[in-house]
Amino acid sequence: MTIWDFDNNNLIEFQLKAEDKNIYDFSYIVSESGLSIYGFFSDLNKNELGGSIHGVFYAILLDENFEFDVLNYSYFTKKQLDELFENDLSAKAQVSKLTVNQEKKAKRKKNAEESIPAYNKIEWIYKNEMNEVVLFFSKMYNYSVQDCTTSSTGQTTCVTRYYCRKSDVTTLKISDKGDFIWGSHIDRSITYSGTDVYDISVATTGDKYIVLYGSAYNNVTGKKRQKAKKKSELRDYFEYATINKTNGENTVLNFEVNAPKTKRSAIKLVNVSNVVVLNDDFYLYDVRYKLDLMKSMPFFLGGAVFPPLIFIPILGKKNFVKSYGYFGKLSTVN
Repeated sequence: MTIWDFDNNNLIEFQLKAEDKNIYDFSYIVSESGLSIYGFFSDLNKNELGGSIHGVFYAILLDENFEFDVLNYSYFTKKQLDELFENDLSAKAQVSKLTVNQEKKAKRKKNAEESIPAYNKIEWIYKNEMNEVVLFFSKMYNYSVQDCTTSSTGQTTCVTRYYCRKSDVTTLKISDKGDFIWGSHIDRSITYSGTDVYDISVATTGDKYIVLYGSAYNNVTGKKRQKAKKKSELRDYFEYATINKTNGENTVLNFEVNAPKTKRSAIKLVNVSNVVVLNDDFYLYDVRYKLDLMKSMPFFLGGAVFPPLIFIPILGKKNFVKSYGYFGKLSTVN
């Protein structure tokens, strides 16, 4: 990691590494006192394969000289994770079934009980006036699907599509000494096109954190959470949560984007992965494109005489479309 000290025109470099440990995802926050770095680590003595997260590491660099000393480690315990993932045990690391050796089996069972999967990514970080830090993270799994078709002449054409599956929103509050104060867990699931999609945005108000995130679950009816069956359920609502700053208790809610029977021309779409947070307000936008009939009509009419003209607006669509959209603001209230 590299820091540029503007006051002294000095470039400071240091490595985040430790013996017998793998350093995974990390984030940092700058405050008046200096730089705070928080991230996940895997203890290779607990899991020689390094495929799980055993806790949180942190380092505090004071703004006097940004001198890096050592990494500090806070380990998860079985009790902590059992309480955190009480209603969603799949969020914990899973026991490997590849070994029949009883000693190794017991060791891997203990490892699974005291760790979470390695593909958890930190997406947001907060630091309060008491130097306590709150981490917001979720599981992120990138994968690809290849579709192949064969023509009548025997030629095969393949197209690879990339996806990013997101699940869970987990929050940890950590003291300035590295102790875990509380944890919060929200079950969610959604799949995006593309890779490495970060979709958690957080604002703070009064005694709560307001957390926006993507979810394909339908909680609109107040029934048991399930995957949305209609596209309109994902279009007209988006899910968000409030988390109590004191104890981590969370409440899952829905925001109505489009009221029932909204005209098609007035329908708005919200992509939570594009949300920007500024001064604890959420800013969002939506841009759509459609064919410009005024520019295209002459070619369509001309196609009656010379058919190839019809394809000009279609093949050169960048010059024959117009865009429209909106810019919105969601303000937090106590």
